[in-house]
Amino acid sequence: VEYAPVIEQEQTYIKTEAGEEIHVTCVVHAYPEPQVVWKKDGKSIGEQTNGFVINRSGDRHNLILLDVRKEFFGEYSCQARNDLGVARKSTQVSGDHTFYSELSAENPPNYPKLDIRNLYTKTLGEIVFAQEPLISEGEKSKLDDENM
Repeated sequence: VEYAPVIEQEQTYIKTEAGEEIHVTCVVHAYPEPQVVWKKDGKSIGEQTNGFVINRSGDRHNLILLDVRKEFFGEYSCQARNDLGVARKSTQVSGDHTFYSELSAENPPNYPKLDIRNLYTKTLGEIVFAQEPLISEGEKSKLDDENM
């Protein structure tokens, strides 16, 4: 029996954070087999589009957003077409992009410098935590000079 495409959508709204990987999935039923096209905000996403992977397993068609950035937020749709008709379903992707923008190359993370040489020492396989520095200031400056 031949029939026009019918699409089952797993999620219609995805909220995510920048830097995450998300999967938009459409399950497409049709005969004859349909052609499935993915779009973002009405523009086609090709197999070679950076940041995306398109794959299929049986009736499951997946669009994988590899490393979500602010510009990835929007409406994603899968469209299935065969000789008997066309079906289309959409998923809205939104979220928080501040984490990503704070870690951009222009604003690298600023971690405090931590020198743990004076915090512990090993003796006979046990870790002994020290309250006071284990090396003198002279030895410390000598070690600092060697590490530069």
